[in-house]
Amino acid sequence: MFVKKILSTEKEMQAVSALLSVENLQSIEQPDHCIGVFAQCQLVAVGHLKNNVLMGICIHPQYRGNNLTATLVTELLKEANSRGITKTYLFTKTHLAEQFTSLGYELIAAREGGAALLEFGWPDYATWASRTKSQLNGGCTFTKNTGAIVLNANPFTKGHLYLIENAAALCDQLLVFVVEADSSIVPFSTRFKLVKEGTVHLPNCQVLAGGPYMVSQASFPAYFTGALEHARTHAELDATIFSTRIAPDFGITSRFVGTEPICPVTSSYNSALKKILPKNRIDVVEFDRISDGTENRPISASKLRSLLADGNLEAACLIAADTTADWIRSSDSEAVIEKLKSYNARH
Repeated sequence: MFVKKILSTEKEMQAVSALLSVENLQSIEQPDHCIGVFAQCQLVAVGHLKNNVLMGICIHPQYRGNNLTATLVTELLKEANSRGITKTYLFTKTHLAEQFTSLGYELIAAREGGAALLEFGWPDYATWASRTKSQLNGGCTFTKNTGAIVLNANPFTKGHLYLIENAAALCDQLLVFVVEADSSIVPFSTRFKLVKEGTVHLPNCQVLAGGPYMVSQASFPAYFTGALEHARTHAELDATIFSTRIAPDFGITSRFVGTEPICPVTSSYNSALKKILPKNRIDVVEFDRISDGTENRPISASKLRSLLADGNLEAACLIAADTTADWIRSSDSEAVIEKLKSYNARH
């Protein structure tokens, strides 16, 4: 007889780690919910829910064939529904993806020998792509040279603007996707507004919401946690989704990035893009970051946040894009600047 139990104690989580290691899976950092299945007091199956993503689902080899995968998914979906979550994603190893499609999940993309991302519920990828295309001026036009940039802009700096302006000069059309996950100190609505208003002088540049398929809690959770041990797997999955789904659907032929001398997770992401996108006939163009005018260090959003946290607003405005500088000087930024005093996340 199998017994289900919510797991939370240190001893229970040690048992979870031991079970995950059987399948060479790493422990899930701070899950919102962890459910285990026991047989004769032994943990034989486990699954996790973090935000709206099911992950770390593992069945002990000796207990496969007992419908435990379905049991775990059902329990996790019940928990998600109790939290008001009706659309979920599932992160798993590619060779395990098929067992979840049989449970109603739809495959978004899979990296051979790596990870796969599936989804359940509405709106799905096709709906998101259609809605996003409809927001493009003149619709989705497939030019010979459509470029893309994906940025978090937490907040929008002169470095971001430099990347966008140089990319726009090389493209017929440039699509700038702003990371939509509200996991950063500056809310998405503010980040999107600063980028959109800061690029109005570029007629071939269109700013769009990144949605749940680009650098999101589902496709690239390590970006937000800073977990370097997960970074390569997550980065390669995100790059695979972009190159096999998003780029073909939007006619994207090139992706532009800035060099990353500071953050190892973002550096790993750039490496994944360079590895995967060219195989799908998408050029990756990397620009050197511009430096600030004082310490001759690369401009970064993390440096800008640090200056704001220290109350050095004028120095912050020197490396901020003009729209961001106006925001910093306004009362709209006060709540964010106050939160920054105790903020230690990487993005």
